[in-house]
Amino acid sequence: MLTANDVPATRIFTMADVFQDPHYAARGSIVRVPHPALGEMAMANIAPRLSASPGEVKWAGRAIGADTRAVLSEMAGYDSTRIETLIAAGTVVQAD
Repeated sequence: MLTANDVPATRIFTMADVFQDPHYAARGSIVRVPHPALGEMAMANIAPRLSASPGEVKWAGRAIGADTRAVLSEMAGYDSTRIETLIAAGTVVQAD
């Protein structure tokens, strides 16, 4: 119906579609980067990629909980006793 009425439209891609689509692959839209727990992992590349400053995805990010103590102490003002209580209760996660 959209095409019949000259409305520009396309189908909506799922993430599975994106990872299997040859156009995304040809454009380098998906990159593989190292992850400490998962090994190599596929991620979306930087967009837009500019000729003078294309950017680069180098890693998948820090482990979940890697910054818990710093965020709670520096940003929320929690003391170490309160942070330890939250970790022990399973309310927050602290990476090992």
